[in-house]
Amino acid sequence: MAIEANQNGDFYRQLSLLLKSGLPLPGSLRSLTAGFRSKSFRNTIEKVADSVDSGRELSDAMRRFPHDFDLQYVEIIEAGEKNGTLAETLHEIGMSAQADRQVVSLFRDIIFYPFIVLAVLVALFLMLNYTTVYPLRDIFLGIFEEDFSSTNSFTFLLLNTSVFIHDNILGFIIIYAGLFLSGVWLVSGKGNSTRTLLNIVRHLPGFGGIFQELRDARLCIFWSMMLKRGMSEVEIFPLLTLCIDDSAMRKDLKRIGNDVSNGMSVGEALKNTPSISPIIALTFRHVPEERIASELEELSRIFLERASTALRRIAVIGEVALTLIVSFCVLAFIFSMFKPFIRIIQYMG
Repeated sequence: MAIEANQNGDFYRQLSLLLKSGLPLPGSLRSLTAGFRSKSFRNTIEKVADSVDSGRELSDAMRRFPHDFDLQYVEIIEAGEKNGTLAETLHEIGMSAQADRQVVSLFRDIIFYPFIVLAVLVALFLMLNYTTVYPLRDIFLGIFEEDFSSTNSFTFLLLNTSVFIHDNILGFIIIYAGLFLSGVWLVSGKGNSTRTLLNIVRHLPGFGGIFQELRDARLCIFWSMMLKRGMSEVEIFPLLTLCIDDSAMRKDLKRIGNDVSNGMSVGEALKNTPSISPIIALTFRHVPEERIASELEELSRIFLERASTALRRIAVIGEVALTLIVSFCVLAFIFSMFKPFIRIIQYMG
């Protein structure tokens, strides 16, 4: 998604409210331009408003700007235009974008705290080694003229690490600055940072099941919206593949679409599809057709709630683990420097 998630969701929801209030579409669009920080997005809205004013449909006008409006949203908007439910369609799309934003915010919150703590910890480690441990090593060696290998392993490692850091401090500063700025960019939400962050997180232990829940939730959200707009299954499946970023699920959706086109029911086509939750298949097999859209919407809420709960659980576990790691590092540092400090104090006293 090219524009920021909050802009995307706010745009659709605000446009829906203005249309429900009876304001004409071109005027509704122009009244929204002042509410967005991005100058390029404001210009895009103005151009869309001009196109609509000249007789184009909203979906046609949006197609000219694929950088700002996702294709799957545009197709759903077109279906809403055809069946006279444009305002309701825009509201549902806005709510979907808001749900995406909330999930992304949870991921950022999980990453932000460990990032700040580790950044401060590494900076302190480099600074203490350069300004304190390295001079202490020289003092210790000068006074006692002994081999550090006779000290405990923690002390030996730390004192020799200080030499390496002191001799290569410029390189460490450059590497640290690069990693720090990369981390700031990842949690900023700018450009492709959100996509990059999610691609990194999805490969971390414990996050596989969460991303599966999120994919199922996204699938249900879009499937429900398309069914409510009266789109046929033949139209729906090609668009669903655009909504999903998982290659296995996209492949299965294409296969299901082909099976449905050949006369198979959706419930049967969904059987034995590991990339899609079996609950979705059961819904299509056992729920009356007129209720499927609302049931899919409810399923999307369940999947999102489960994913959010799992994310919060991981956040708590991560904070506890990080606290233990920081405590261990601090205690190891104090323990490593204990003997040299005591020896120097004894010598001077």
